[in-house]
Amino acid sequence: MGFIAVDGTVRVSWVTSIASISAPTAAELTAGLLLTSILTPDGVQNFQPSTASIPTSSLADTFDTVGAGRTSFQTAILQFYKQPSADTAYTTLIRNAAGFVAIRRYIATATAYTAAQSCQVYPAICGDPIDMDAAPNEAAKWQAQIFISSAPALRAVIA
Repeated sequence: MGFIAVDGTVRVSWVTSIASISAPTAAELTAGLLLTSILTPDGVQNFQPSTASIPTSSLADTFDTVGAGRTSFQTAILQFYKQPSADTAYTTLIRNAAGFVAIRRYIATATAYTAAQSCQVYPAICGDPIDMDAAPNEAAKWQAQIFISSAPALRAVIA
């Protein structure tokens, strides 16, 4: 059975303005801050939805049934390598910065955003940046806390 390698196939941007999150334009995404090359290999964390369950059985039932309830997200994290100079991500993704995290998967990272590609767009507000504790034999890292501020477009298509 085959699989899709993730390495080199994810493109992540911080975008300040998107007119329609279900159909962002290639120009809107390209105008954003491209983050991929400074993210750690495990730097895109908790961008998975969690759907709560709603009990739907009655007193007459002998089996507990459930339906799909509200969807939520944990605090998402973008984890970066600290840059020695001109650390634009570190100075942009600050507390209360509002924008969108755009994630395109399974296409070579170097490929430009193009119409008809699938992506995910998360309306977001940033929390305080977290400078990670020092560790031997590791590059300096920091994390941006990302709060998903409204329903994302998990199956967006670039216009």
